[in-house]
Amino acid sequence: IAALALVAVEGDVLTRLLRALAGVLLLGQFDFTSSSGDPSSQDDQAVLSPEAAADVASAAAALGVQGSDLQKALTTRTIRTRNEQFVKPLPPSAASATRDALAKELYSRMFDWLVRQICSATSAPAGDVKRFVGLLDIFGFESFAINRFEQFC
Repeated sequence: IAALALVAVEGDVLTRLLRALAGVLLLGQFDFTSSSGDPSSQDDQAVLSPEAAADVASAAAALGVQGSDLQKALTTRTIRTRNEQFVKPLPPSAASATRDALAKELYSRMFDWLVRQICSATSAPAGDVKRFVGLLDIFGFESFAINRFEQFC
């Protein structure tokens, strides 16, 4: 927390960052089962396991959305045509993939924002740069104009 304060991440901004991080972590607690109870069926609709109910409420609150909207977003797919809209239930495997994709996207956006925040707080005005920080990894020295989460994975 003290390190984040050094790069101007404090107060309400820090609270929102930590809530988003908590939401991502809670998404990982969601388990989906088949509405028929047959875990091998790919035609059944995914439903959240009974144990995940509290996690859904907590994750939704942390992310600032309604629990029912979060559950619907993870267990259905909306298909839009020119004049119509269809909502198709997802099987448990697809719901799990949707959950993972949402968590990864949220985390990636938080990471990108945090890197931009650190860069803006620690960078000198253009032309005044005399030193820089680079990454040394097992492949050698790399200097990137833009740092991304994938570089650390």
